[in-house]
Amino acid sequence: MIRKSELKKEVNLFEEIVRHAPVACFVIREIDDTVKFANEKVEGILGYPHSEVVGKQLTDFIKYRLEKWGKLKRIIKEGEYFKAEDDFKRNDQRVISLKYEATKFRWKDGKSYFIFFVRNVSDQILARSLYRHVFENADDWIYTVDLEGRFTSVNQKFLRMLGYTAQELIGKQAGELGIIRGENRVKATGEFEKRIYDPRQVFKRYKVDVHSKEGSVFSVDVSAVPIIEDGKVTGVQGIARAVTAA
Repeated sequence: MIRKSELKKEVNLFEEIVRHAPVACFVIREIDDTVKFANEKVEGILGYPHSEVVGKQLTDFIKYRLEKWGKLKRIIKEGEYFKAEDDFKRNDQRVISLKYEATKFRWKDGKSYFIFFVRNVSDQILARSLYRHVFENADDWIYTVDLEGRFTSVNQKFLRMLGYTAQELIGKQAGELGIIRGENRVKATGEFEKRIYDPRQVFKRYKVDVHSKEGSVFSVDVSAVPIIEDGKVTGVQGIARAVTAA
C-alpha cells in the first residue's frame, strides 16, 4: 500500500513537470474527464486561464468537439504514444490548428489518466499558406529539386515559360527532359553539387541556357541555395529569371 506522504511527493513532482513543459500540457482523469493538472500555456489553447481549468471537466471547455474527445479516449491506449494534427474550435468560436501528442497511464492512486502535450501551429500553417501564395504568383521561375536533381515543386511562371505541366516535371531531372543540355548541363550539375556537398559556402548566381518544350531557348540567371532540414541537406531551391531569349 502506498503511503500518503510518498504519493504526495510523486504528485508534486508530476505537477512540476507539467508546469514547466515547453508547450500546453493537460493531465485528464479518464473516469470523469476532470483536468487534474494543467500549465499556464493552456490558456493559449482553450482560452481560459489554467486556474479555471484545473478541477473542472475538460468537456466544459470543448463544447464543439465532444464527439472527437470521445473518439480520442477510445483510440489512446495505455503505454502507447499517439500523435495527431487537427483544427480545434474553442468555446469563443475561434478556430486554431493544433498538433498534439498524448498517452494514457495508470497513476499510483489506481486510476487511469491521459496526458496531452499540445502546440498551436496556426501561425506555421498561415506562414506556409503565404509562402505558397508567393511561390505560385512570383514573377520569377521558382523550383525545388531533391538530392538526385529531380523536380519536387515548380511554380506557375516556370511552367508557363517552359511549356510543361507539373505532372510532366515532378520526379524528373531537367537534363533527362532536355531542358538543359551540353555545356550548360555540365555547368548546372557542378553548381548543384557545390550546394549539396558544401552547403556552408557563399553561393554566387550563375547563368545557363534552358530549352522549352516547344524548342525556345532562354538564357536565365539562377540563384540557388541548399534546402536544409534538421541539419541535413535535402535538396536545392532555385530562383531563375530570363535575361534574354538565347
